[in-house]
Amino acid sequence: MPWNDAWPDVTQSVKANGATGVQNSNFIDTSMKRDHFWNQEGANDGRHRQVQMIKTETGGSPDDIVLAGGINGGMYVKDNTDGVATGFYINDVNIYQFIPAFLTGSIALNNATQTVVVAVPDDTYGQIYMWVDTDLNNQQVGHFFANNGVVRAWSNASVRSGVSTITIRVKFDNAGGQGLNFRARIENGLSPSTYQYRITYWDI
Repeated sequence: MPWNDAWPDVTQSVKANGATGVQNSNFIDTSMKRDHFWNQEGANDGRHRQVQMIKTETGGSPDDIVLAGGINGGMYVKDNTDGVATGFYINDVNIYQFIPAFLTGSIALNNATQTVVVAVPDDTYGQIYMWVDTDLNNQQVGHFFANNGVVRAWSNASVRSGVSTITIRVKFDNAGGQGLNFRARIENGLSPSTYQYRITYWDI
């Protein structure tokens, strides 16, 4: 379905312009319905049904958009430092990655050695959540910061409802001796277990 730039053609009659006018109208209708309610939902017409975006890049390198005059903010998609297309927001003050990337998996941990869980991307920061499927009380939350080829991670102490003892079930490694390999071990006294993990991260 073509779009006709030279329309209406003032050298042609109204009748002759009819076919190209219909083509342009159909082009608009089809294009708008990709992401919008369009001539089909009454009061919702013109509103977004979804938002599909092609990442912005120049010469293969992720590039931030430039706001037009009078515009206060814009959302767009570009590759993060790990090469994953994700959402960013820009205003006249700063740029924010508002949609994080994540790593998931499972790892068998013991209480004797720090075990490599997964390598995180450089120049990122984020949150760690680990849990044992068969024991809802066996969970651990933490955070990390990766920069200059080194990751450091910290375990957050927690208190369960009805229990006054502060606990750390899994200790994350922040010694920095393993490059970008995020490591963990179970606290002394706890039995070896297989933990599920979800690491959510943003670009620095």
